[in-house]
Amino acid sequence: MKKFLLLLVFAIISKSGSAQIELGFLPKIGYNFIDIEKSTGLPKYDYTSGSNYLNDWDQLNYGVTIYGVYKSDNKINFGSEITYNRLYYWEEAYETYYGTNYRWGDVSTLGFGVLAKYNITELFYLKPVVSMEYYLDGSGLNFGTSLSGGVNIILSKHFAIPVEIRADQIFGNAVSFLFGLCTGLRISI
Repeated sequence: MKKFLLLLVFAIISKSGSAQIELGFLPKIGYNFIDIEKSTGLPKYDYTSGSNYLNDWDQLNYGVTIYGVYKSDNKINFGSEITYNRLYYWEEAYETYYGTNYRWGDVSTLGFGVLAKYNITELFYLKPVVSMEYYLDGSGLNFGTSLSGGVNIILSKHFAIPVEIRADQIFGNAVSFLFGLCTGLRISI
């Protein structure tokens, strides 16, 4: 299968003499609109003795996206991306014979996606993505989607700074709705 996909990519590239490869590196930061109680299975404010509860949490989302797009003269170009997302942090408090103890963790995903970049103009674009998201805590593999709109700040023929507003949806125990800002570097080869 890998050989077939590699052969397909080289065949597509060889058919178009004016095509380029666009590579991008985009760190991002945003907020995750998620039901923490549903996702962790713990209540937020249950301070009764002997029960577990969420003592602390945050829904700050950060990550990085690395993508590649096969650019041609068409308005819509296709590519793929790899994305790391830190979805949220949780801290559980639980009572033991010796008092209150705590355990905590970050929930993060590594996503592999297929994208279609629609160039509205040379500067503005839309980029929908369909991805498979692997939860790094080993809890499973889920489906994800995203849509970003951005502007390219052109530095030279080969370099630009993309600035994107991105919305992601990652399925799991509870659906994560991520909304954030991305900026980084784009190179056209």
